[in-house]
Parts: sequence; structure tokens; C-alpha cells
Amino acid sequence: MRMSLVTASFNCDKYLGDCIKSVRSQGFGDYEHLILDDCSTDNTHKVLKKFSKNDPHIRVINTDVRLRCGAAYRKLSIEAQGDIICVLDSDDALASNAIKKLLELYDKNPDVDYIWTQFWLCDRALKKLKKGFSSHPGARTLLEAGIEGQHCFSHWRTFRRKLLEKGPVFPEKLKSAVDKYMGYALEELGNGGFVNIPMYKYRQRVGGLSFTGRKNWKIMKKQFADKRREKNTYVYPIRKIKI
Repeated sequence: MRMSLVTASFNCDKYLGDCIKSVRSQGFGDYEHLILDDCSTDNTHKVLKKFSKNDPHIRVINTDVRLRCGAAYRKLSIEAQGDIICVLDSDDALASNAIKKLLELYDKNPDVDYIWTQFWLCDRALKKLKKGFSSHPGARTLLEAGIEGQHCFSHWRTFRRKLLEKGPVFPEKLKSAVDKYMGYALEELGNGGFVNIPMYKYRQRVGGLSFTGRKNWKIMKKQFADKRREKNTYVYPIRKIKI
């Protein structure tokens, strides 16, 4: 089983090196890391050139026009060749052995189509502050939890590539809140699983998409709720997975 890590980057030259190094340090060889430079105006190009020069795992994708997160991750997921697609944001990093642990979980749970895990909330220097807020939604769907104000689905966000054949995971015009859209889309496409173990380091910083996506989230919840009501959409179950 092969993994494709997908990273969309816009003006994150200060943090992108940490992101790439966290993947390299996993000690796992069968993966590809697709990184899209979304028309950055800082030194992102130089950072990518430096890290990709002697690393066959890294595949750099450049764009002529600004895509923003929805279209960027949609393009990356289409380009990806691995069995498992994993979103790794350009200003974040993986915890130790995250790739190995995650692939083992998919192997042990062949009926699970997407998995998300707990994360470490970190400061700007990636120093761990506390465990994150990812959680199992209980008897609710992820959308129902979101409508009630609880965002359960967050980093590490992964899914089997075959789900792309059933429907879109990323919308073209989404500018922020891609993690929330992913969760609501994925629970309509296949069985989910949550692991309450931190495998991801989320860098909390002013200016990140988490600080600008609340308006989009409100609109998104209404759109998904309206669609499910009109079409009587089936939502697949989510289980708690233990290692």
C-alpha cells in the first residue's frame, strides 16, 4: 500500500521546510509527497527547489493562476498515485511514525475508507502545547456535530483514493475550511474511522486558514444540510479505531 501526501502552499516559505523534514524523518520509503506552489510571492519556489533537488519522493506542481485551497487540493488528489491520500498543510508537520501507524490501521481495517486522528496543538515554533480537539461525533454525523458547533474532523485527514470515483472530496471554489468540507463529503462516500492518538502537529498562527474560514464554515453547513434534506442522503457510519 502506497501513500500520497498532498500539500498546497501559498507564501509559507518560513514553515514549508519543517513540513517536508517531518515527512523525510518518518523512516518510511514507499510514499510520494506532492507539493503545489499556489502562485507564492515569497521564497517558496527556492525552498521547493532546494528540497526537491535530490529527493525523488517530492513532486512539485506549479500553477499559472491562484487556485486557493479547494481547487489546489482537488488538483493534487487527481495527480496523486498512491492508494491512500493524506492532506498535510504546508505550515504543519507529522508526528513521529505517523505514516507507518496510519498504513497499519488501513491494513487492519479494510472496510474503513477514511481515517482522521488526534493532533498536537503547537505554537509557531511547533512546540507542543496540548492535545487537539479532534473527536468522534458519537451518535451524530460530522455535519450534525458541526451544526451544534463542534468541529470533530481535523488533522490528520486521510482517505482511500478509490473514494474519488464516488464523488468529489474537494470543491473547486472553496477558499478556506477545507478540512470541514472534507469531513462532510467523506461521510457521504464511505465508512470512517477516528483514532484518538496525536499523529500530527498543527501550528497555531495568526493568518492561517483556521482564522479566516469561519464564515465559509457557516455557509457550508447550511448547503450540506439542505442537500441532505432534499436528496435524503445516506451517511455512512464512523467507528472508533484503537491501535
